[in-house]
Amino acid sequence: MKNLFGENCLRVALVAFNFIFAILSVALIALSVIYSDKLSSVKLYVDELFINFPTLVLVLGILSFILSMFGCFCARSTNRRFFIVFLAVLFCILALELTVTVIAFSNIDSEVIETTSSIMIEQVTALNLTQEENFHQIEELFQCCGINNASDYVQHNWLNTSFCCGVKNCQDEIQNNNESVIWNRSGCAFTVGNSIYQVSLEGAIIGTVYSSLQVLENICVFIMQGRLKF
Repeated sequence: MKNLFGENCLRVALVAFNFIFAILSVALIALSVIYSDKLSSVKLYVDELFINFPTLVLVLGILSFILSMFGCFCARSTNRRFFIVFLAVLFCILALELTVTVIAFSNIDSEVIETTSSIMIEQVTALNLTQEENFHQIEELFQCCGINNASDYVQHNWLNTSFCCGVKNCQDEIQNNNESVIWNRSGCAFTVGNSIYQVSLEGAIIGTVYSSLQVLENICVFIMQGRLKF
């Protein structure tokens, strides 16, 4: 009777785990789309491996959703082979979750703003119109101004044309109007660097939580299959 009660508790726990993973997997799929959009816009400032991070999150979300459905079926099964196969697949998923977590943690850089600033300076001093246009696109997309702030257009000769105020050649406003809304805009190094840092930090936290839940589910499945017969 005690064994039966314990087995029923494990089955309920397994259903609960799979219900949680079904919800989280949908959230992961949505996040992968958001992260893909964010990282594609700043791909010049991030590691090539991190560019593929949203794809890994998307794959993890899809596989987790499929497995959550299969897990609910396993929770009702009395076939030990099903649980063994399911457990093996769960370990593969855990490996993918750990990979996502490690990639996210490896890209958490406290100096990401300084690194982004250096890359931006290289962009605008490269005497390459395409590189400078890419920087101006960042200004427009993130609604930021200059590398450090709007004063870059006054203090340096890095940039010949300012797009910060929505029109070309607005240095006069920057120089003569200290109350201009342009001065309220952050520098692009801070804005872009902070965006990259947030994606890395969120990915690391999500990966850690997801992996921890996966370990608990794996333990539950392992105990469950040990109670069943072939």
